[in-house]
Amino acid sequence: AAALTAGRRVEISHLSERILGSEAGRSYTHQKKAAQADESLPLNLRKAESVLIERALRQAGGQKTKAAELLGITREGLRKKLQRITGEAL
Repeated sequence: AAALTAGRRVEISHLSERILGSEAGRSYTHQKKAAQADESLPLNLRKAESVLIERALRQAGGQKTKAAELLGITREGLRKKLQRITGEAL
């Protein structure tokens, strides 16, 4: 791909379907999409935390214990963060 690319970088659009369909290609595509999603996070720390908590809760189907595990915090830590974000006693 590097030898056939006109520019200085090999972009995903330069790769064949065979390469993209391979395990390495799928892994690369997944990592690239994850990196792009991370770049879309807001720069405000409080807002970013809120977005990550919402994402974890959605991925965990609303289960706070599982969401806390996804975030790498305790359920009590998640409860405190939710309380701070929403301003409510949970």
